[in-house]
Amino acid sequence: MSLPIRKNRAFFTIGCRYLAKKTIPVLIIAILVSACVKKEMIKEQPVPPFKAPVTLNGLISKLNFSGISAIKSRIKLSIKSGGEQMGTYRGILFYKAPDKMDIRLFGIFGITTMEILLNKGTLRIHTPSDGTTYEGTVPFRSILPDYNLIMESGKALKEVDDSYVVEVLDEQSGRPLELHYFRKSDLMWQRSEFLSGGRISSWIEVFKRPDVMPVDFSIGWDDLLFRVSLEEIVLNPDIPDDRFNPPVSSKALPLSYFFKNHR
Repeated sequence: MSLPIRKNRAFFTIGCRYLAKKTIPVLIIAILVSACVKKEMIKEQPVPPFKAPVTLNGLISKLNFSGISAIKSRIKLSIKSGGEQMGTYRGILFYKAPDKMDIRLFGIFGITTMEILLNKGTLRIHTPSDGTTYEGTVPFRSILPDYNLIMESGKALKEVDDSYVVEVLDEQSGRPLELHYFRKSDLMWQRSEFLSGGRISSWIEVFKRPDVMPVDFSIGWDDLLFRVSLEEIVLNPDIPDDRFNPPVSSKALPLSYFFKNHR
């Protein structure tokens, strides 16, 4: 009875050897051929320039934040001084158009470790731990461009590399007071520079603007840089004016002392 089983096994063994003999060379040839095929890298295609007509008023309209009277938002704030990182903080931001801002930065247990107030060009940084307020003027009054001022001023449109640039001109001298950059590919507002005496005194750089306002941007002046990221934004909440009153402090120092002492 065992003879048929042995015979079947012999046929099975011969069949496997035959298939292996025929299949393995085919696989080897396929591998060699595929290795010789020239591989092409998939390159990201450049975004073509915006094809619709580009107008001066169309670009300026992207700086129209007149529909925003107030902002309340969670904030992540990074501060650099002289290129050195001073720290990254989290807290809450209150903004009231056109030129009032209050940022409360928190430590553990939600305790306020720092308060930053901007009111009509005066910047105050208050540290509750020692009751000190650092105060000074800054070359900007708001975290957003002044749309009304832009509309009232003389303007010109230029092209610089991959950007359209809107120049806001001084009526008497004709020199640029502000430069607003828009990316050619999608006309996104990228950067604004504010000039004084022909030199850049402050600037805003926009990294992310998904909707009506930037949510990730930086504000710089002199050798200082504030990187701002906003979350959970509430537009046009009721914010009382006393929110922006100067803090009660036991000591007052020039604003420059804060950046020197906290490097």
